[in-house]
Amino acid sequence: LGYSRTFLEQRAAVEDDHVAFLRRGVNALDLIDFDYGPDNSWWHTAGDTMDKLSASSLQVVGTVLVEVLGSLEQ
Repeated sequence: LGYSRTFLEQRAAVEDDHVAFLRRGVNALDLIDFDYGPDNSWWHTAGDTMDKLSASSLQVVGTVLVEVLGSLEQ
């Protein structure tokens, strides 16, 4: 789809707030912007607010997710 530079190439385990859901059997998808504020300084701080979210990044993820779900359905 042309979005490969948006996603990490390597796999890395990330302990984050989604893990508690996974441990309780709730499916979760963790989307992390590793360029979230100067030196990633907004992540998990009081500055981590909705107004900082990137509409274009969410559009890319949504587009890819819809494509993946369509592939799984076939």
